[in-house]
Amino acid sequence: AETVEWAQPEGVGDGPALPHHWYLSHQPGQWELRTSAFELASLAAWREYALLPESLTRVLQTLSPRGQVQGLSLGQREGRWGVDAALTNVAVLPWQQAPGGGPLDAWVQARDLRGRVTFNSAGDSTLYFPELFDVPMQLSHAEGVVEWVYDGPNTMISGRDLNVDWDGAQVSGGFGLIAGQQSGQFGLDIAFADVDAISRPLSQWLPMKAFEPKLREWLENDIGGLVPQGSLKLSQPLGPAASSDQLSATLALEVTQGHLPIAPEWPRLEDVEGRLLWQGGVLQAQVEHAQSHGVEVSQGTIRMEKEQPLQLSGSLQSDGASLLNFVQAMPDMDTLPRSDITVDGIIEGDIALVLPLDNEEALQLEINARPALSAVRYASLPITLRDLDGGLSWQQVGEAHALLGELSSQWQGGDIRAELMADQRVALQGSVESSALWSLAGLPAEQARQMMSGRTQWQGEVSLAARPVLTLESRLLGITSALPEPFAKTSDQPWPWQLRAEFESGRVSTQLADKAAARFQTLNSGALAAEVVLGNAVQRPNWPSQPGWRLEAGLDTLDPMAWHAVLSPILSGGALASASSGESTPLEVLLRAGCLRFRDKCFGAFNASGTLTGQRA
Repeated sequence: AETVEWAQPEGVGDGPALPHHWYLSHQPGQWELRTSAFELASLAAWREYALLPESLTRVLQTLSPRGQVQGLSLGQREGRWGVDAALTNVAVLPWQQAPGGGPLDAWVQARDLRGRVTFNSAGDSTLYFPELFDVPMQLSHAEGVVEWVYDGPNTMISGRDLNVDWDGAQVSGGFGLIAGQQSGQFGLDIAFADVDAISRPLSQWLPMKAFEPKLREWLENDIGGLVPQGSLKLSQPLGPAASSDQLSATLALEVTQGHLPIAPEWPRLEDVEGRLLWQGGVLQAQVEHAQSHGVEVSQGTIRMEKEQPLQLSGSLQSDGASLLNFVQAMPDMDTLPRSDITVDGIIEGDIALVLPLDNEEALQLEINARPALSAVRYASLPITLRDLDGGLSWQQVGEAHALLGELSSQWQGGDIRAELMADQRVALQGSVESSALWSLAGLPAEQARQMMSGRTQWQGEVSLAARPVLTLESRLLGITSALPEPFAKTSDQPWPWQLRAEFESGRVSTQLADKAAARFQTLNSGALAAEVVLGNAVQRPNWPSQPGWRLEAGLDTLDPMAWHAVLSPILSGGALASASSGESTPLEVLLRAGCLRFRDKCFGAFNASGTLTGQRA
């Protein structure tokens, strides 16, 4: 022999390169050769030397099969070729769009220019569509039938009755391939069930190479779930003139326990239930239900098509606690004092997102919320807002964002209205009963009304810039004071009142006309330092620097009996004691009066001072 290729062909395993047993029979018009086991690679290597039908030699040439031939029957009957072979541990290379894979056990039948292989895996194997999937399918079981026909330069291959167990998922269906010298067509039609895209990446399960790059990148971005049922139908031209634009495909998935991102750095949607459809290059998803930090999403849609941004929309519903959790997880909102705020009630709304996948920084996001809250409480203040409703809108373009809208609520019988504006300001206005203000100091409303009564309008503003500030003001029109001079007031008498609170520094200042002023600040130690000045002492400019309270009063006239008459109902009811019980903050008192009056007689000037420390009853 001039060559030894037959003696050591590539891919030979442990089996014999040549059959140990040969059986040849001949009758008029027919002959048959039977053999015992040998390596399939040998048959591939000897295809040019052995007398084989074209339906077999072309398969051996294009697929480079490896494995073992357990038995071969080769022959002719009345001029027609026939080959039957039992194969084990067969693996083949992909060709055109036809899949490769293995190892499999197979029964091969070839007749002239036609052939059929019925295969079944005895254990783990792979199936690989290199032009569609990123990696080979890892199978625990596979079975099916593949048929082929050669017609001159044309090749037709079809797979049917395919059933595989793919990493716990069941896949069934078939494929078809027509390949010529200059053109061809490939089709795939499969159904799958029980796909787990939570423990394994979604990209493993989808024909990622069939998607355009932007969609492929989005699908690889933290998207997953379980797919109880799904299907893929695909048709693709082949040949030098074929392009990806000619691909026709439909991917339909039912999704449960899914998750997907809303926008960069935003909390993702969880527990997604719905359907996904990719057809004609357009991705559409219907979200029947999802949630993020307890905020429920329903009637959602996702749409993406070539050269267009991703679009997401849906309806929202949440309870108060879930809304706070979601807001705190939003970008730049981690400083929200979540533990200090409680919210009772529900919020309904909608979300709309436009996200260019090639420029995520140009995202457009709008979330509209319509709260219907029965109560909102802030632990640091003895205030409970009731019946809060209105409308809010979070609007974001790129990194720039604003919270807009209007809210209204009730507090202690008065109303509060807030308008949220684009420059991080919140305009406030409303009305309040005087007794509600006294209640902040722990005084019962009925007893407080004996000193001061009426309702007044007020307005204010919250600046939410780098250093948040609250300012409030009112003329106190409508408020009547029964306190002795200089604190007596009629309802039509204006007393300008102002308050300013700086949240970062912990400083609060307030002034009431020329009658009273107060300054409070939180020291570095965490202790409260407060100064209250009354009467003609209100011009003191200094901020208190020592822990505790300092009360200074400067009055033209001090009438103890008049003050006793006003304060005795409160003192007899124990309101002041209740309001101050448990406190241990030092209290310094300085009192001066130009005239100490008793029964319409002036007994001259009066000065007094003192300090209370420790527990006070």
